[in-house]
Amino acid sequence: MFESVPDLRRLRYFMAVADAASFRRAAERLGMAQPPLSQQIMALEAQLGQRLFIRHARTIELTDAGRALRDLAEPLLTAAAAIPARIDRAARGREGALCIGFTPGAALHPLLPAALRVFRIDAPEIDLVFEEGDNVSLCDLVADGKVQLAVIRPPALLRDGLHVENLLDEPVIAAIPYTHRLAEMSHASLADFRDDDIILFERSLAPILYDSIIAACAEAGFTPRIVHHARQKTSAMILAAGGAGVTFAPESLCCVHAGSLRLLRLDDPQPMATLALATRAGAKGVLTAKFRHTILMQAEGGKEASLP
Repeated sequence: MFESVPDLRRLRYFMAVADAASFRRAAERLGMAQPPLSQQIMALEAQLGQRLFIRHARTIELTDAGRALRDLAEPLLTAAAAIPARIDRAARGREGALCIGFTPGAALHPLLPAALRVFRIDAPEIDLVFEEGDNVSLCDLVADGKVQLAVIRPPALLRDGLHVENLLDEPVIAAIPYTHRLAEMSHASLADFRDDDIILFERSLAPILYDSIIAACAEAGFTPRIVHHARQKTSAMILAAGGAGVTFAPESLCCVHAGSLRLLRLDDPQPMATLALATRAGAKGVLTAKFRHTILMQAEGGKEASLP
């Protein structure tokens, strides 16, 4: 039964003697006298309850227990020697892992891939882990510390332990099939769709965005005739492309079935879709701060509308 785990200092002494095959040479390499070195090795043997060396008149050799300890101690000491550099790299954000969450809609916006490219160049050693989900589940994961950051559409209500900051606002566009009466137009008013069947995403996906669309329609003088709530914003685009109705979506979704849809800018009142970054309240991680800075800089430089 071990009295305790051997400390690194005694293991270094043991490895020096094992490598030199001599107490005298090992002591010279360590810059110490031979008797204290011999005492440390004897103390290690007593601690482990095993002889580590067979001592001959002029030479020594490892016992079976000594050979086993050498095999175990070598990688342990190598890892221990690397600790200061590893800790320094981690403190400077040059080592570790970062879990980034995103909603399906956020993944379609050019901001996230742009930020990831820049972050990869700046910190190629960092392991990136991704979590895709809806706003509610991602915000729960961030608040619980299981995901460090998440790119989301802001939730209707914030919760304890969560910090949400806006990255950018993008205009909401109308997506209509090419058979629609307004298909030859480049822009339209929301009031132009007062008599159309409307397809919207489920409110739980992005409550603030959903409510802003409904409010903009009310400001335009009508209540939208919603014939279907799709489970994803992209699903609403697909249904619109099939002629099931008109949908309104953030401009970044214009790439979804763009060949089957006519995309129209909306005149005032124009709903806006906010893209936001969720982090844990009070988070102080170096990697979290580094990615937050990266995506904020990319958002600042990418606020121009992209719809032709």
